[in-house]
Amino acid sequence: MLSIQDFLTNPEFVEWVKNPTKQLDDYWTKWIKANPDQLSTLKLAREFLMRVQYNEIRADEGTKEQILTDLLKTPSRKSDSSSTKVLPLAQPNKKTNYFNLSQLHRIAAILILGLGLAWLLIPSEFFDISQTHLDEIATLTKFTQPGEKLRLTLKDGTKIWMNAATEIQFPERFDTLERRIVLTGEAYFEVAKDSVRPFIVETNGLSTTALGTSFNITTKNEGRIYVSLLSGKVKISSTSDQEDIFLDPGKELRYSTNDRKLQVRAFDIDQVMAWKEGNLVFEDATLLSVVKQLEDWYGVKIQIENGERIRWKYSAEYKNQTLEDVLNSLSYIQQFEYSLDGKQVKFKF
Repeated sequence: MLSIQDFLTNPEFVEWVKNPTKQLDDYWTKWIKANPDQLSTLKLAREFLMRVQYNEIRADEGTKEQILTDLLKTPSRKSDSSSTKVLPLAQPNKKTNYFNLSQLHRIAAILILGLGLAWLLIPSEFFDISQTHLDEIATLTKFTQPGEKLRLTLKDGTKIWMNAATEIQFPERFDTLERRIVLTGEAYFEVAKDSVRPFIVETNGLSTTALGTSFNITTKNEGRIYVSLLSGKVKISSTSDQEDIFLDPGKELRYSTNDRKLQVRAFDIDQVMAWKEGNLVFEDATLLSVVKQLEDWYGVKIQIENGERIRWKYSAEYKNQTLEDVLNSLSYIQQFEYSLDGKQVKFKF
């Protein structure tokens, strides 16, 4: 197991944190995937390096020359002379050996050695940052009740539109390695670009990764997860051993949580995004699916009477219509009676 010191003294790791390149990103991404148990330690080391900031103080040329002149002054070895001899800055010695190196080189060597020893002699307690430092970052939860929707903007600039009966969990502040949230329900994302920290949405065994992208994810279809990409590109990973899937705009991944089968297909953007525009859409919906959507959309509770043998494949779209308007249309087409009393609805077949 590597320690924080191991990461901090690894030049390639330090270079990746301070000056990331695609080659370094690829290398460390693969390394993390191969060593998931080291992720928390790597995050702490990365966080430490990212927080180490300093302002470089530059002296003017006159001051630097005066300091060097003072440093290079050495007493004469002749015991009968009290004068000092200053080595010329522009004329380095032509003949040198270990005992006749320039004073400047010796000073540099001493400084480097001193800094190296100081680093090694720092008490190990200084690096003993426990997992609790990660746990100190509070987890926030936002949710919508049936019948309500919510739009929020995260601190990184990512915009999220939450459909009714939806919940997301995310850290109060993202770390320096990634931006990860957990979604239950349905939400549309416009991800703020960040070339260093990917944006990851966890949904019941699937991870959708993006850098600067707009996409919709829903878990509202029982036993299924739909990821619909509008712009950019996303990578979708499964907790099973399946290979990663990359989506292009206009493509949708449909994943079954029961048998872990997936399918990539084109989708109708207007239909997928209808909820965001206030439109209620049914597509080959069963009776139970219609009931669930109505309960979420309008915040009501629906009781079904004599519906055991009812088999629906109902398709329709309602644009900003009231519950009563929808029920009138639905009951006429599907031939059933309904009653509405406040938030209580009854379907009678």
